[in-house]
Amino acid sequence: MNRKPDFSGFDPGYAECPFSGLAILSKPEWTHIDLGDDYSVTFKIIGERILISSSKGRATGKSMERLFVEKAKVLNAVLEPHEMYFELRDYSGIQTPPKSARDCFRRGMEADRERIIGFIGFEAPTAVRLAMNVGKKLFHSPFPIVIVKDYQSAIQRALEYLSDWQAPASPPQTEKTLPQDCILNLEGFSCRCEILNQNILHAFYKGHMEAAHTTQLFDLHERILHAAGICRQPYAFLVDLTELKGADRQARRLYFRWLKAWYQQNPFQLFAIYGANRLLNSAINVYKSFTHFPITNEKTFQAALGRINKIFQPQPLAHAVTPSSTEATGSFSGFEREMDDLLQFVGSINWTIDGFSDTVKRVEENHPFSPIYDAIELIKKDVDELFRERDHAAKALEEAKIAAEQANRELLKVNQELEEAIEKAREMANQAQTANIAKNHFLANISHEIRTPMNGVIGFTQLLRETNLDSVQTDYLDTIYLSGMALLTLLNDILDFSKIESRGMKLESIEFDPELLIYDVCELSRPRLLSKPVAVKCRMADQVPAKVLGDPGRFRRVLVNLMSNAAKFTLQGEIELALEVAEETPERIRLLASVRDTGIGIPADKLAQVFEPFQQVDGSMTRKFGGTGLGLSICKQIADLMQGDIRLESRVGVGSTFFFSVWFDKVAQAPSNRLAAISLAQRKVLIIDSVPSNRQILELMLGSAGMEIRVAAGGRETLAMLAAGPSTKFFPDICLCDIQLPDMSGYEVCRTIRNTPGPYADLPMVAVSAAIDAGKCLEAGFDGFVGIPIQQEKVFQMLERIMANPSRGKTTRGSKITTRHSIREERKQGVRILLAAAPAQSKAASDLLRKGGYQVQTVDSGSKALEALMDYPKGFDMILMDLNMPVTDGYSATRIIRGNGFGRIPIVGMADPTLSTEAHAAVEAGMNAWITKPISRDQVFQVIDRFVLQTSSLPESNTAG
Repeated sequence: MNRKPDFSGFDPGYAECPFSGLAILSKPEWTHIDLGDDYSVTFKIIGERILISSSKGRATGKSMERLFVEKAKVLNAVLEPHEMYFELRDYSGIQTPPKSARDCFRRGMEADRERIIGFIGFEAPTAVRLAMNVGKKLFHSPFPIVIVKDYQSAIQRALEYLSDWQAPASPPQTEKTLPQDCILNLEGFSCRCEILNQNILHAFYKGHMEAAHTTQLFDLHERILHAAGICRQPYAFLVDLTELKGADRQARRLYFRWLKAWYQQNPFQLFAIYGANRLLNSAINVYKSFTHFPITNEKTFQAALGRINKIFQPQPLAHAVTPSSTEATGSFSGFEREMDDLLQFVGSINWTIDGFSDTVKRVEENHPFSPIYDAIELIKKDVDELFRERDHAAKALEEAKIAAEQANRELLKVNQELEEAIEKAREMANQAQTANIAKNHFLANISHEIRTPMNGVIGFTQLLRETNLDSVQTDYLDTIYLSGMALLTLLNDILDFSKIESRGMKLESIEFDPELLIYDVCELSRPRLLSKPVAVKCRMADQVPAKVLGDPGRFRRVLVNLMSNAAKFTLQGEIELALEVAEETPERIRLLASVRDTGIGIPADKLAQVFEPFQQVDGSMTRKFGGTGLGLSICKQIADLMQGDIRLESRVGVGSTFFFSVWFDKVAQAPSNRLAAISLAQRKVLIIDSVPSNRQILELMLGSAGMEIRVAAGGRETLAMLAAGPSTKFFPDICLCDIQLPDMSGYEVCRTIRNTPGPYADLPMVAVSAAIDAGKCLEAGFDGFVGIPIQQEKVFQMLERIMANPSRGKTTRGSKITTRHSIREERKQGVRILLAAAPAQSKAASDLLRKGGYQVQTVDSGSKALEALMDYPKGFDMILMDLNMPVTDGYSATRIIRGNGFGRIPIVGMADPTLSTEAHAAVEAGMNAWITKPISRDQVFQVIDRFVLQTSSLPESNTAG
């Protein structure tokens, strides 16, 4: 480009293209130009030759015309009238334009074809891309038109085109070397090139030229010109048409358009043609009048070469010869006759809707008006070609119409079949939904029907344990209990798998203590390993919080299945369950549980198979170890349901490690209330259950605790019993209600009691069922729930906890519900610890204890520990005592505390691992146990579980004396 645009004073001035580094120029008047009809455009200039336009809205013919007007204004502001440019267009904001707009766009591009180097559109909708592709074929553009994906691709392609367009010429060489592919062979057409006198590009055309040939033809000329190194010096372009049979109308038009573009990039001194037949001569003469470069049409090679030599070596003009008057008169007389012949011929031409009806008159080549006759013949030929194209298009249109009608008929048929298929699918969906509902009812019923006798087996087994049995009977009883629990586990697997398959499993959102959960899981796995030399280890990372919010039941279920799987395939060694923090945000935390075993291991090619339902590594596994192959499949599906992840690492003969991670919500930690211990003796309980064996088990269990019992077999009987309560003087302290009753559900019974004004509206109620929905229980008004089969210890803890709560019977939707797990969590997080340690160790130890959910008070000496106990004799559940403290050490402090009457409070010493003898001496001084420093969550939990949580169903107060 000869000049650089004046960008001064423009606002906002320069910006930089991130993909090319070129300056971007914009002006306020180029931005959001309103073109009418809700259509607007924005222009920018990138670098020196790239125009980028971005349209919005749906163009019409008028708005498209205005677009080209505004575009010309922008180009005139930064380019000279003859300078060429490259256009990029952003189609992301447009709607599909109508045909009038597309036709106007094509005309605008046609009018600007002499200046435009190339056109690239991007971010175009599908309909626009199709329209552009069709337009490219109709337009026969002499410049590249490309549709790409995005702006980055567009600017890169534009720079490539500009680089080729502006490529410098090869330096001149003494000997001109042509490329090997200086010959073009196409179907029906060929071209061969050579260089003459180091300044003439000589081309030989042969055959019949078509429009599709022109692009490759000028590509060949471009390569020859650059290879010869003459594109930047004066040269002539010489073409031999002797063997060119003809060229169709579109080929002639495109050839001269390419020639114009060629001249602008590679200007020549003269374009010379020789050897053309009469029709080609006529076409050349017509096009000569529309060209702005020198062109000559000669008969022979020598004549054309002579014209070229005159240009490169000018010679004086010969004197003009003036004809004599006689010659002029005779010539005029012949010319008049020939003019009459021409007029008569033109008048005899009969134009019809199908073209010329008469053939074109042929005259001799030396006839004065032969060019006119030839031009008429050329026009006739072109018109005939146009009519053939019209007939062809009409035929194609008719065929397309027939095809469209056929397609419409087929479409109607397909639509009808589709409607029938949709109706059939709807019927099948309704049937599937009905079947799914029936399946869910069946699962609920089968769960109740199977768990009811299972409850009898396991419940009476627990009751038999309380009787006098010999060792053989006890062994038999344990076998029955373990077999019942194994059968219950199998039942849970099948029901859970069915729920997952039918999308009937719902996740709960409950606060729970992950530390208690993993230790409970470890305890559940120990009975399966009693006959094996396998150690069970539980490891808890210090960073795990005391409470999280999520579904503890599903989390526990996955861990139980993984531990059971490890116990099944581990013959010796150890199994370790570990829990740590994998990731954390201000609101959420991702816990990673790992189950590592020293079992038989799994081959690498079988790792994915273990998570498939009903699959094991090989058939011998089932025979040797048992199992249905559902456990790990359920783990995988629960992990997916919880939006978690489960994976496996294993080596044959070494062992396996399962990793299970899932996100939970964080919970603000608050100290739990300490509840006073109560006795169940003389308390009145109402049992609502339609199954006699279930009622009998509960009567025997609760009766052994000294409770006064009333029973009801259904909901209506219960409501009648409560209505008659004042007359019978039976006012129950708590109610156990089965969910599945024959006349009305347990949920309905609870809601009715809560909504009936009177003394029973706040009656504490506990739900009993095989499959508990915590959300429905909470919504109905239950204070807690226990599962079937019923365990005596869990029932006692539930009743004590609910009746000890001053807010019992006032459960509202959105509050917490008591479970057998939440009872233990509340007990753990209500534990108060007195930490006596040196200041250097006190901070880290107290932070760790509070992280675990315990309530901590710290002192820095044994004497201050005694003072704290004297001030609050009922305020602590355990003392953690450092053996090495200033003033009064741990040994002396323990003796003093025991000597002052605090004999029941557990005291646990903290000793260095290398001072085991002193630690044993501390136990002799009156401590209950000792742990090593620095303390860990595992050690602390073990001593608290042993000396506090397992000592009673509720925390006991320590009294002095």
